[in-house]
Amino acid sequence: FITSSDSGSLVVDIISANGHTEPPLPQRIFWSFTEGATACALLAAGRNLPDSNGSLKALQSCSMVTGLPYTFILFWCAQSLVLLCREESGVISKERKAFSSFILSCSSPKSLLLNTLVPGLSMGKLIQA
Repeated sequence: FITSSDSGSLVVDIISANGHTEPPLPQRIFWSFTEGATACALLAAGRNLPDSNGSLKALQSCSMVTGLPYTFILFWCAQSLVLLCREESGVISKERKAFSSFILSCSSPKSLLLNTLVPGLSMGKLIQA
C-alpha cells in the first residue's frame, strides 16, 4: 500500500502542479497526507462491520464508485482523439457541421436519455457524416 500510495501521490501532485516533474515538497506532503487520511478514514469506517473484511470492502467500494465517472470522461476524450486524428488525416472534413445542441439540452428527452446511456452512438453518426 505504501509504494502505491507514494506513486499515486506523486502523480496527483504532478498533475496539480501543471505537469512540473519536480513539484514543491509541501504540496507533495499535502497530497500524501490527504490520500493517507482518506484511506485511514475508510478503513476506520469499515471496522464496525461484522465481517472482518469490511474495512477493505469499504476502501475498494469507494475507489470503484469514485472512479466510475472517469470512465465516461475517458470515453469522451477517446472519441475526441478519434475525431482529431480523422480530421488531421483528411478522412473527415474540418469544415463539417458542428454540434447542433448542447449535451444536456432538454428539448428532446429521448435524445438526452439515449446520449446518456449510449454516448458513442451519436458520436459514431457524427464521425460518419
